[in-house]
Amino acid sequence: MNSWISQDISTGANQSLLLSFAYAPRAGVSAASNPIDVLWNGTSIGVYSGNGAVSSSWYNVSLFLLGNGSGTNTLKFKAAGTSDSYGGSLDNISVTAVPEPETSAMLLAGLGLLAAVARRRKTRD
Repeated sequence: MNSWISQDISTGANQSLLLSFAYAPRAGVSAASNPIDVLWNGTSIGVYSGNGAVSSSWYNVSLFLLGNGSGTNTLKFKAAGTSDSYGGSLDNISVTAVPEPETSAMLLAGLGLLAAVARRRKTRD
């Protein structure tokens, strides 16, 4: 049986998240042993295999996720290749919230207002 790891993540309904991680195929191992399947709430969002790489070069992956309405989501990484205890490598997993567009718009508006006030003060001096 292949190995897997998972983590439950609490989110708001339809909250945007950025998942990033590093993947490297194991060098000198059959391409059939290297795939890692990434699942979000039980649905595959990508399989990474290194395509029969002969070196174990790391590459970074970034994916956008969307929180479901229940508030609890499951991120899972599972070996998807031959069950031979080799497999690909996984490192530096990170999940961060993406600011809502309204929040970004308010921040930009606030910065614009500060710039206008600063400009007005400068012309008065």
